[in-house]
Amino acid sequence: MLYLPDMPESWFPRGPDDHMLKGLSEIFSFLRRGVHGFDDLNVSIDDIRQGRRGKIIILVQRLQTWEQVHLRAPEPGFFRMFSEHEEDVQWINSHLPGSLHVTNLDESLASGLVLFRLTESIVGVSGGVPDSSFPHSWFDGNIEGLFKLFDLLLENGVGTGDVTMRDIQMNRSHKIEQIIRRLEAWEKSKL
Repeated sequence: MLYLPDMPESWFPRGPDDHMLKGLSEIFSFLRRGVHGFDDLNVSIDDIRQGRRGKIIILVQRLQTWEQVHLRAPEPGFFRMFSEHEEDVQWINSHLPGSLHVTNLDESLASGLVLFRLTESIVGVSGGVPDSSFPHSWFDGNIEGLFKLFDLLLENGVGTGDVTMRDIQMNRSHKIEQIIRRLEAWEKSKL
């Protein structure tokens, strides 16, 4: 199930001429993180504000498909896949203080803070970046920490492959996993 964060009504437009977009922006950020393929729908906040029926139908249909997929019984291989992620979670947590421990790869890594602290631990270098340099919510546009994360990865020869800062921001788990695999490989190469 998708659970939206609580938002006051004042964050939403009262009509097409109302320019209060904070609530819609928060919802779109939430959907980009939680619904695979959301960006490919080409539905914008303006489409919703203007009541463009065709675009709204596309969005509703995608959410219905997402719901059907996520509410059905787990398929064979689900628990194996979960176990693989559980090993990743344990490996990540073994390198971090308790305050930064993660519970899963789908929700915990999007701010970049955990990946940054993990990178510091693996490469043995302090990046000198405070936690406040990373976004604290989906609506927070603070990306200074993400720049520092990519600098730290590149400066220490870990690399980023085809992963972008936007991939991290949008919580694209398959891209975040690429960074984790690179950090694991880097650590093994130094043992």
